[in-house]
Amino acid sequence: MSASLSTYVSETLRQRGIDVGHNLSPAAHPELSFEPPTLVTKEIRLEFPSRFGAFTKIHGPGHVTWVEIGRYGSFAPFVTLGANEHDMRRLSTSSSFENPGLYGWDVLTSGAASQDFHPFEKSVAPVRIGNDVWIGQGAFVASGVTIGNGAVVGALSCVTRDVPPYAIVAGNPARLIRYRFDHETIIRLERLAWWRFALVDLARFPVTALPECLDALERAVEAGSLEPYDPSPVTLGSLA
Repeated sequence: MSASLSTYVSETLRQRGIDVGHNLSPAAHPELSFEPPTLVTKEIRLEFPSRFGAFTKIHGPGHVTWVEIGRYGSFAPFVTLGANEHDMRRLSTSSSFENPGLYGWDVLTSGAASQDFHPFEKSVAPVRIGNDVWIGQGAFVASGVTIGNGAVVGALSCVTRDVPPYAIVAGNPARLIRYRFDHETIIRLERLAWWRFALVDLARFPVTALPECLDALERAVEAGSLEPYDPSPVTLGSLA
């Protein structure tokens, strides 16, 4: 993807309600996808086929490696989602062994280019994040972690294990503090899957009063008066 094409893609995405800031680069993966509308201002590792759900706001600065994120997510500044892992079973954890010539150290120290490469295998796995997840400022989520719907991650937390739906976790390493709601309410929320509806439709309900809001939403769904919001995701490959 050339620089001019990157500009074209960024503008086209913005016109469709997808704001990715200045993150595009020639290395963008063609299956990187965004469900409109969404906002991503953190730095994205574009060589991975990440997916971003509608009505999600991922504020920068911060770092996104390989993610699958649902709808209505809230991500504070300085959050890191995934990172390369180093294999601790090898002679060395140094990434220099992946490519000894990356910075010219092979020629500098031996006078010849090295042909010996030892890449880390499966050093990155996708971070899977559900719908309505809030991650506080400065949190770190390790590669391969799954965070359930409605979960909350406290600021500066280090998340190395999966987080159940509607759990509140915090600390280093992150530990369960409590759940946002009682068990029965969580079951109702998961069954309702309210995130399948558009923001403007949901905003008409009393979102600040949960019991009344759930009752009203369940009645509306049963009556068929709410239509799911189902836009087509936009992939970078479709715009190139």
